[in-house]
Amino acid sequence: MALWENYYLARDISDALQALAAAKGEARLIAGGTDLLLEMQHGRHTPVDTLVDVSSIPEMRRLEIQPGSSNADERDQQGSSMFMCAA
Repeated sequence: MALWENYYLARDISDALQALAAAKGEARLIAGGTDLLLEMQHGRHTPVDTLVDVSSIPEMRRLEIQPGSSNADERDQQGSSMFMCAA
């Protein structure tokens, strides 16, 4: 049995949302997807109809926690901040 039926590399956020809406069954977003793929290979997650890859979308390649969010406030009090940028 295949772990997924369709793979779609989204060009932008709108494209990703359209691919999710068009999926005939369960769809999952991936950005690298190693955890999800490993879980499916080991039977801890059921196969899906569509994988929508968002790794090429510039807005999805960066995560920042802004002041005012509860996580940012907690981290600021500890003297650290969270910033991640995927390659």
